[in-house]
Amino acid sequence: MGAVAYGRKVREDEASVSYTFGVEPTSPAGVLVIPVAAPDAWYVDGSEARPAAALRVLGKAVRTFRGSGSWPDAVAFQS
Repeated sequence: MGAVAYGRKVREDEASVSYTFGVEPTSPAGVLVIPVAAPDAWYVDGSEARPAAALRVLGKAVRTFRGSGSWPDAVAFQS
């Protein structure tokens, strides 16, 4: 069985970048916050949960950032 996750950047500043995330591009499940200096310290705004969809968006966004130097406006993960 495959996995799908979508993210859309909603905020970016020097300290962090935030993405809505979910398994449907039009129905976000929450907001992923990625600290720029320590991406492994990511969290979901207002929650202790660490959903798989957020983790997939995190991985794709960080890889894109490391490769290009810019955070992507949108992320799509499919496997």
